[in-house]
Amino acid sequence: MGTCNILFFLSGAAALGYEVVATRLFGLGLGCETASTLAVVGAFMAGTGIGAWMGDRPVRRTPEPAHLYGLYQLTFGIWAIASLIAIPWLCDRARVWVGANPDPLRQWGIVFLTVTAALLPATAATGASLQAMEQLCSRLSRDGRTIPGLYAANTAGAVAGILGAALLSAPLGFRRTLLACGALSLICAIGAARLIFKVSGLPARTYQMADPPSGRRLAITLFATGFLGIAYEVLVIRSLSLVLSNTFYTFAITLAVYLLGTSAGAAVYARTGPKRTKPGAHSDVTEKSSRGFLTGLVAGLAACCAGALHLLPQAGRFQTALAAAFGGGQGAEAASEFATAALVLFLPAAFMGATFSHLAQMAAPGRGVGWALAVNTLGGALAPPLVAVGLVPWIGVKSALAGQTLCYLALLPNAALRRAWPALVAIALIITAPVQWGLMSAPPGGRVLAQRDGALATTLVVADHAGHRYLKLHSRLIDGGTQSTFGERRMAHIPLLFHPDPRRALCLGVGSGMTVGAAAMHPAVMVTGVELHPEVLDVLPFFYPENGPAGAVRWHSPGPSAHAGAQPSTTPRLNLVTSDARRFVLTTAERYDVIIGDLFHPASDGTAALFTTEHFRAIRERLAPGGLFCQWLPLHELDLELVRSLAATFTAVFPHSVALMAHFNAQTPAMGLVGFEGNNAAPLSHSSEWYVKRVPAALLPRLTECGLGNDLALLGCLLCDSESLSRLCADAPINTDDHQRLLFMAPRVSATASGRSGALGPATLAALLGALHSDPRSIVARTDPFASEAFMTRLSSYLRARDVYLRGDIARVEGRPIEALAAYTESARLSSDFAPGFSAARLFAGLLMESDPARAQAALDTLAALTAGHPAGLH
Repeated sequence: MGTCNILFFLSGAAALGYEVVATRLFGLGLGCETASTLAVVGAFMAGTGIGAWMGDRPVRRTPEPAHLYGLYQLTFGIWAIASLIAIPWLCDRARVWVGANPDPLRQWGIVFLTVTAALLPATAATGASLQAMEQLCSRLSRDGRTIPGLYAANTAGAVAGILGAALLSAPLGFRRTLLACGALSLICAIGAARLIFKVSGLPARTYQMADPPSGRRLAITLFATGFLGIAYEVLVIRSLSLVLSNTFYTFAITLAVYLLGTSAGAAVYARTGPKRTKPGAHSDVTEKSSRGFLTGLVAGLAACCAGALHLLPQAGRFQTALAAAFGGGQGAEAASEFATAALVLFLPAAFMGATFSHLAQMAAPGRGVGWALAVNTLGGALAPPLVAVGLVPWIGVKSALAGQTLCYLALLPNAALRRAWPALVAIALIITAPVQWGLMSAPPGGRVLAQRDGALATTLVVADHAGHRYLKLHSRLIDGGTQSTFGERRMAHIPLLFHPDPRRALCLGVGSGMTVGAAAMHPAVMVTGVELHPEVLDVLPFFYPENGPAGAVRWHSPGPSAHAGAQPSTTPRLNLVTSDARRFVLTTAERYDVIIGDLFHPASDGTAALFTTEHFRAIRERLAPGGLFCQWLPLHELDLELVRSLAATFTAVFPHSVALMAHFNAQTPAMGLVGFEGNNAAPLSHSSEWYVKRVPAALLPRLTECGLGNDLALLGCLLCDSESLSRLCADAPINTDDHQRLLFMAPRVSATASGRSGALGPATLAALLGALHSDPRSIVARTDPFASEAFMTRLSSYLRARDVYLRGDIARVEGRPIEALAAYTESARLSSDFAPGFSAARLFAGLLMESDPARAQAALDTLAALTAGHPAGLH
């Protein structure tokens, strides 16, 4: 039995490690949309069920089940290795069949069939292995309780596989991790040879439970518990993603807790549950200890599900308190997320593990373990699409959990409520559940304006006490809002203005609509915006007029449907598409003059795939001749090493790149990497008169509102030229689809800054200011030596004043007001064209008048002298 448990532990690790890696590969190939994400989950369970169904009868009839177990593991190992070729090949074909903007039904069908076909040999082998191993162990067992122990060992191995895949993928990459999973399965196949000699000649033994339920009743219970168990997993993991950090490690930890609970429940049942006996043998197992035991398990499941109605609303506060108690950092973040997931998932999962073990024990003598697993996983395969796509957007997570509790109660035998006190507890918990049940909430003094529950995320629009509106996708992530209008509009204007004559623009990411709305202000530009979550498009009207000034863009009134989407009603030049950014870029046939990558938060799960060389190459192929691509980076979410890695990745595809500043803010700075179509493209080059000829008169007031009202303000956004950027990222690691370093490094940086808004911004910006240099001659063509010389002098002064101003802003954020005032004043002195320095110095001098009047008055005197000397420049 010990050898069997070890082998089944290893095969469980191989199977779930394979699932984790395959899910990542399909996300890269097919996108992170609802169809792709849920299709992978459903295909895994469907394939497991098919394998269990097809393998059940051959296993029960063979005299040597060890041969079949070895064959199944050999099949899994070979196919896991072959998946390195099969998955990318099928994803390439599926993208062509699906297209850039497909009908949802067509996309669902193609994606599900593609994933199922790609995984079927491996998942079917996994499903058939349980029956083969159970037949092996039944020859060695003394009490007939083989299934719970095997199930516990296999699920414990699954936990090891998930965590192992998460840890190994960082140093090895996804492809080598997939090879490791295949090799582990091949080891299990070799290990089966030892079992062949150990059990050779031993007769098969048949065990049974006393008075099991009818076949029909047993099938209904197996199917329903499979469906409800995976439904609970989907609901809780989706809910926790709203309040936890939602990184790659968050998903691995949460799934590991679920499987760990399942393994623990099966292990406990193996020791305490009813025994099976040989047919005709005397047994003291009564109806009460078999059917009654099942009644207690199902009633306990109902109580656990109802308890989640009370626990989930507290999960965010619980995790935050634990992370603070553990001292902060990535280790504390991971430990607090594990404890939070265990609070909601572990006990219900333990009941699920015990319940399946009990049901499989009942089914083994007649129908077979394979039949039990097939029926159970069929129910589980249907849960993700039906619950995530059907129930949650319609009734919400709270109502879905309450309905799930009632479904468990409906599975109880007649009059069972009198004997199952946990069922009464479940009913009481539903009745007393909080009326206001929101996992995400408004800031103190604010209010929730809108909430849209989607299949993968909940979108929230909140207003703070000052009336500023924000878009939230989970508790820690703000995807824009009215307070950041200035910076988000500049992220569209700056790259569009640097192109000499843009006609088509693509914005990857819509968020609150500030950037795509600003792009649509350019009268000659057709703009396409791509957004992953349809619910985000539905709430765009809540950010009007900031995301579209009157006459440029106006959104339809908010609709009740989370999938309706919001389209502009006054301009045909803006088209919004619900799609995964990677998939859209790979499938669209259009070419664009300007492509803008939104300010994606790098720690969020799935975002690292938008910063790989493969994605950047696909974008370069979508650029029209002379086109440019601008990828904005949130410096407040990155440290210098991550910035260097991202810059190295970008310049590997766009060798002639420059870096720009989105706005001059040290707390939440943003840097744009700008690359050009073609490997031999020239860098930006404009004459000193270019701005006046380039900007339409109707657009000028909008640009002035964003601080881009003249050529100096625009060209002053240059942070470094191509040579300086190349020196910065020399020898830095490159982020690829296989080695997504950002996926594993960004959560560490995010955890370091957790709870301290903008904590990384000043440090990263200070490091970049020290490492980068901007040569204005790299972007200004000196066509008129006399005019250009004067202009170059003003531009050089502007850039020096900007850098001094940013160092002063760093001092302000870090709590050094005296240094900040000195830097602001020096910035105003260096350039009469750089208005932010003068404005900040005057404001700070007023703030310091009470605490340090002498220093404040000296600064005001300096500013007065500068104003007198340059009456037209400073204001």
